[in-house]
Amino acid sequence: MSTKRYTYSRVRAGVRALGAGLLLAGVLTASPGCNIVGPAFYLVHGPEKIPPVFKLDPKRPTVVFIDDPSNRIPRRQLRLIMGQTVDQILLQKGLVKADDKQNHLISSGSAMTVAAKDKSDSPMSITQIGRAVGAEVVIWIMVDQFALAPDGQTLSPTVAIRMKVIDAVADKRLWPEESVGKPFVYVYPSGSAQPPETASARSQAELNLAEYSGRGIAELFYEVEKPLSVRAGNK
Repeated sequence: MSTKRYTYSRVRAGVRALGAGLLLAGVLTASPGCNIVGPAFYLVHGPEKIPPVFKLDPKRPTVVFIDDPSNRIPRRQLRLIMGQTVDQILLQKGLVKADDKQNHLISSGSAMTVAAKDKSDSPMSITQIGRAVGAEVVIWIMVDQFALAPDGQTLSPTVAIRMKVIDAVADKRLWPEESVGKPFVYVYPSGSAQPPETASARSQAELNLAEYSGRGIAELFYEVEKPLSVRAGNK
């Protein structure tokens, strides 16, 4: 066999192999019970991703306001940790612009301080709080639940929130359509069903829950792989 014929034979063999591979892929794709396509799809496309619910404008001064008028969270420190966790991730992901010249992310603690100083019969609005700290955008987080054992017996650390994104300049809601805010629930995966028995263990569990829910809130603003997502119940 000449070199030309040998090369041509290899090409034909490669085409046949490719055709067989495509045919096999088609058969596997058409077979609902097949377990091979899933891993193959994963290798090609990567893990499933959860999209953001809202995209922030990185150039607009932004503040996260953790609102808890009913004192669902037992300690102010926990509110600070929740807000600071969101702040850190927004900065790390570049979702709010920050550089040596200007930082567009306003500390979440500053919004809490302004709200705490308001002792009037008519509490400040979200827009007023945002303007008071120099923010154009306010990520408002209303805490509806913060509990280690919601049923009083079984350890299932849970945070329930409602979120709105407010334009403090135009005094209007950017997201969502629901005026009361979009609800989200975060349940911290725990290895035990028994609530903490000591004060120190309870304190640590609360700290973990505050940080965990803060991560979950930050995830709402960027795409995250499902195996790493707090929203999907992962640590």
